[in-house]
Amino acid sequence: MILRPYQQQAVERLRNELRAGHRCLLLVAPTGAGKTVIACEIVRSAVAKGKRVLFLAHRRELISQPSAKLTEIGIPHGIIMAGHAPKPALVQVASVQTIVRREVPASDLVIVDEAHHVRAQSYEAILAKCPGAVVLGLTATPWRTDGKGLGTAFDASVLVATPAELVAQRWLVPITGWAYDRPDLRQVAVTAGDYNAGELVLALGTAKIVGNVVARWQQHAQNLRTVVFACNVEHSKQLARQFQAAGVAAEHLDGETPIPDRDAILARLAAGTTKVVCNCQILTEGWDLPGLECVVLARPTLSTSLALQMIGRGRRPAPGKTVLRVHDHANVISTHGQPDEDRDWTLTADLHVSKREAAKRDALRTCRQCFAIYPSSEAACPLCHYVNPRRVRVPRGVDGQELALDQVKSRRAPPEVMQAYLTDLLKRARERNYKIAWVGIRFKARFGIWPWLPRRAA
Repeated sequence: MILRPYQQQAVERLRNELRAGHRCLLLVAPTGAGKTVIACEIVRSAVAKGKRVLFLAHRRELISQPSAKLTEIGIPHGIIMAGHAPKPALVQVASVQTIVRREVPASDLVIVDEAHHVRAQSYEAILAKCPGAVVLGLTATPWRTDGKGLGTAFDASVLVATPAELVAQRWLVPITGWAYDRPDLRQVAVTAGDYNAGELVLALGTAKIVGNVVARWQQHAQNLRTVVFACNVEHSKQLARQFQAAGVAAEHLDGETPIPDRDAILARLAAGTTKVVCNCQILTEGWDLPGLECVVLARPTLSTSLALQMIGRGRRPAPGKTVLRVHDHANVISTHGQPDEDRDWTLTADLHVSKREAAKRDALRTCRQCFAIYPSSEAACPLCHYVNPRRVRVPRGVDGQELALDQVKSRRAPPEVMQAYLTDLLKRARERNYKIAWVGIRFKARFGIWPWLPRRAA
């Protein structure tokens, strides 16, 4: 196998950790970095020494990927999964759901794909039957659902490369994000560390986000091959129906979709005959389409791991593809930050995001003209160069409220003039017991913009 330089370095670093006495290792490789290739190189090396290898994965797609690569490099292996006959071999690629109910083969090396799930009871039961084996976990997102690191499951970790490094080396495409909606999630309950899926659907429906998903896609991503991530099955079906009603070739899939139908849907997406596939918790792991050009986030989440998994589906380069377009209708990027920003990739990480933190986080800004997401440190939108309105503090005596000062060409006025007028309006509203809306209407009639106002004039 011919490895990329960073992949070869990762293999050597893993070997150094083994020499240091660590027996339970975690390999962190961002989506698109080629963790299956790295794992198969490690399998090849182990088999050359007569070692027995067990490769664990929890989805059919995650079984087929390493199996195809092992076949490509000529390594005989068996597959332990429903529908496959037993095959004696040093290497066994096994479905977690299947092998947990069967006898676990003796193994010298156990490789766990999508290792952020390793604390689940099924994984722990299987690993308990492999005493003395070296364990190698593979993941793109080394955090549990609650944002904590995996230090209780692994002894040491090796970071293959950061997403920013892979973008700089052109192994991943950069991301451009647009935030079109900001749903109110304050009343949505949290279940098992993330938003309750049923309540999310109600919140997003109230915000009319379903219609906006289709409208914005037609405006800015027409004909781009797209995957939409929904809150639950019914939400995904609803989105697919909306696309179809607008004349878009769209389909839905979920966990109940028969395997042949699922394969056919994804094949049509790859061929371009289907433009949009809506799904719920199916395409977040173990599936990649290099030609995917757009990802639509219609599912808010408090999990940084899930956020990066969804966005990462379209990061692989392809001919003619220079960027992955992300439509964020769920405040995902503003909550978790840009996908390529620096993060704590260690075993002791704590990336937990609470509802309160998600509501307050404002490290990013959304352009009011083109809706692009960019760092708040930037003075203007890097795409359309629009300068968002500045905010200045109104003098004391007006309850410390803020006034948005926009650049209104037809009605220019110095900030101090607008502040003085707003102060006078608030005073008159208090004296005459007027509603606060009166202040806003009078101010806009004079200057052409709305001021930032308290709920009451007093």
